[in-house]
Amino acid sequence: MMISSRRPLLLLIVCWTLLLSLTNAQRPVFELHGSGAAAPCVSLLMDLLMDRSASPLRLTYRTIDNATAAQSEYRDSVVNGAAGVIGNAGGVIDNDDSSTAASTTTTATARAINVDFGAGHSPLNKYYFDELKSMNKQVLHFPHVLSAVGLYHSIADFGTTDNGSRLNLTACLMAQIFSRNITSWKDAAILKENPLLATTMNDNADIVVVRANGASPVTQGLTQYLRLSCPAHWSADRVGDTIDWPTGVVNCATDMTTCLNQHTNAIGFSHVLISPGTGSLTAASAFNNIQEVPLPNKEGRYHTSQQAQQLGGLEAAITVGGDDTSTIPTSAQDSFAAVNLIYQSGPDTWPIVLMNYVYVAADFSHIHNPKGQGLLLAFLQALYELPYVYHCQTLLDLTPVPAHVRDLGLQGIQQLKDSHPNAQPWEWERVGDDDQYYPAGDFVLSERRQSFAHQQLFQLSSDVAVLKSKESAGSQSGGSGDASGGGGGGASSDETTNAAITALKDQVTTLQGDNDALHTLVTSLLNRVVQLETNGAVGPSPTPNNANFNLQPIDISVLDDDTAIAAASALPQYDENAESQLQSALTLASMSFTFWAIYFVWKTWRFFLKP
Repeated sequence: MMISSRRPLLLLIVCWTLLLSLTNAQRPVFELHGSGAAAPCVSLLMDLLMDRSASPLRLTYRTIDNATAAQSEYRDSVVNGAAGVIGNAGGVIDNDDSSTAASTTTTATARAINVDFGAGHSPLNKYYFDELKSMNKQVLHFPHVLSAVGLYHSIADFGTTDNGSRLNLTACLMAQIFSRNITSWKDAAILKENPLLATTMNDNADIVVVRANGASPVTQGLTQYLRLSCPAHWSADRVGDTIDWPTGVVNCATDMTTCLNQHTNAIGFSHVLISPGTGSLTAASAFNNIQEVPLPNKEGRYHTSQQAQQLGGLEAAITVGGDDTSTIPTSAQDSFAAVNLIYQSGPDTWPIVLMNYVYVAADFSHIHNPKGQGLLLAFLQALYELPYVYHCQTLLDLTPVPAHVRDLGLQGIQQLKDSHPNAQPWEWERVGDDDQYYPAGDFVLSERRQSFAHQQLFQLSSDVAVLKSKESAGSQSGGSGDASGGGGGGASSDETTNAAITALKDQVTTLQGDNDALHTLVTSLLNRVVQLETNGAVGPSPTPNNANFNLQPIDISVLDDDTAIAAASALPQYDENAESQLQSALTLASMSFTFWAIYFVWKTWRFFLKP
């Protein structure tokens, strides 16, 4: 009888423990992974989405230096699915060349991949696009921002003083420098345009030419510009994303800021954004002896990239290009390989403009979780949400695409929503819009939710913009003085403003470093979790210098596509019914708890009322 009387209490304790364990289960983490050429705006937007969501998110982007390899990897991911394999697609394919085929034979380096989208400064090349379309694997393009390719030099004390020095180069002088036909800054043709070089240049006047590493749309843009602007000194066979450079040209294996600082009297080219952690090269020039070279456009007018950006010169490559505007497709489902924003017409048009793209397969059912599918659609939406892409403009010196290109992207997103009706919608809570207020729940991206690091970064960016405006006004005021020195006050104001800007940029750099360190720590912990789950045992504590910390890929034998896909399919897949099963278990536990609680009270009441 004693055992029988204790049984309800024991069952009650068991049910209560089960209920607590289920209700405290870890919330699912929704993931999204991209891969491709350098895309700092994409990385920034992914960071913002993680920051502004109450639902746990993990979004990553893997940068591949070689643009051809990046597109090859994305092609393989679409062909084989995210659970497929990637091989080594050899060959270099021009962006608009449909006649050149690349080998897509899977090699011994085959391995499983996980790519939900691709990105880069150039569209998917025509061969890959047509090949995928013929396999009924449609790819959509989402152009979202424009960037400028500029020319920069590191000639000591030239262009950094108030003596009016500025490196002036015609298009043909640039072509002769990059072809190594002119190798000295004291060449007569250069001194004709820059007489001050004769007195400011030291004995070592050798020109150091620095080029981008590997296949790059930046190289494509520069070489195409040189061909169009000076065909007499730049032949057609030297146009492409990678070319045979003359002997003596330095290959920049890191970012252009670093390479130019390592070489005195150097000249190199890059898009305005140098690297995700460095910021714009024009901003970096405040700390280094790096100056931008004004470029002549098709109308013969000279601007720097910043000047052209302020004048609307980047979007003008699309909107003022006359007949060239027709190269922009009318649908996100079309090929963008024919889009050409190099050396377009217009008085303020920047001559070398790149459009940044995200590529997404029309069928992304490899993302089994409808909430994960919704996250991909929300990420694409963020490419065109002004409160989000605005930060790409202010922090990264990028220009949002014109309205009709934005509309094209939004129509593409709607097409994906229509073809994936079960995808979880995400709501957008915007600051200042009372009609867009949502509770602090799941599947809401709220501008009201921000990390302290982002708040400080955005505030410092705003302060820098204000100080730059004051600096410009002070320079104009100072310049109005007469020869007797009436404009001296402006110079003093400039020095104060420059010092304040430098201090703010130091703070921004510190914040970015702290943010990078935080991301490294989080990635380390996540990798450690994977290692523990794989080994089934606890190993040594992870440290940055621990050799066991970096996981090595599993060594597999050569696999053909069918075998690899079959093997990948055998891996654990996401169970679409997992959430409903968990909910049913919680309901059952709750009912069991209620039943046994009533039963226990009834037995207790019977016990005390027993005569």
